[in-house]
Amino acid sequence: MFLLQAESREKDTKAKQIRKRGFVPGCLYGKDMESTQLLQIKENDALNLLRNKASGNRLVLSVGGTKTNVILRDISNNLVKSTVEHLSFQKLNKDDAVNTAAQIVLVNKEKLPAGSWQQLLYEIPYRSVATEMIEKVEIDVEGMGPGDSVKVSDLDIAKDQEIEILIDQDSLVFSMLRQ
Repeated sequence: MFLLQAESREKDTKAKQIRKRGFVPGCLYGKDMESTQLLQIKENDALNLLRNKASGNRLVLSVGGTKTNVILRDISNNLVKSTVEHLSFQKLNKDDAVNTAAQIVLVNKEKLPAGSWQQLLYEIPYRSVATEMIEKVEIDVEGMGPGDSVKVSDLDIAKDQEIEILIDQDSLVFSMLRQ
């Protein structure tokens, strides 16, 4: 599992000062926490996190030597400066259900003719306990022909009794265009 190092920060330190020192401000919150814990993450570590994980993915956050299972809940970006402005993490408790999303990854799409297919969903929102979380759903599209399609209900995640899908199971995920 991905491990992210972070440090606690003082409440009165301005976010702008934190960013000038090469850190990204963040916070950790959770149901059983007395208050939100303010964090700062080295900018390079934050960028590495975002290359490997997406919003809704599970990871381990280490703050002052204490490791906590968390979900990356929110990413705030400055689109003009192309920088990460803030990261929010939610503490996971193994028995509590959380809402998150699994990324959809198309396998072998490079083997399909260009312009012959369309991906309609890029993630599947669902609810599950932390131990049943899924980060990605892979769909092998090799060999699919004109008119073929994949619905949410066709995927293994939709058949898992421990996972509650939060969108219509008849939603199209992927389709091959008719020629």
